[in-house]
Amino acid sequence: VLLLLKLPAHAATNECGDNASLSDSGYLISASGGDDTETIQCALDSAASQGLGSVKLETGEFTVSGLRTNGFVGTFEGTTRAGTILLIENEEE
Repeated sequence: VLLLLKLPAHAATNECGDNASLSDSGYLISASGGDDTETIQCALDSAASQGLGSVKLETGEFTVSGLRTNGFVGTFEGTTRAGTILLIENEEE
């Protein structure tokens, strides 16, 4: 007798706050109207650690001071070329 058990799939966890929503494939980020660096960085890091393949920015204007990725394998994109704007602010040292 062969018995097959189906193990429950690991459910991804949204670790990145109210401006981030989670689907089976990755994160969808909404603009905060302020500095979005922390939310986007969290989504990239969380996606990498959970094996998710996408971080997508909704339509809107996003402001960041800098982003780093380590181990993220997937896509980082906006909703449309004209509809998603990523502003990178200079950090003065």
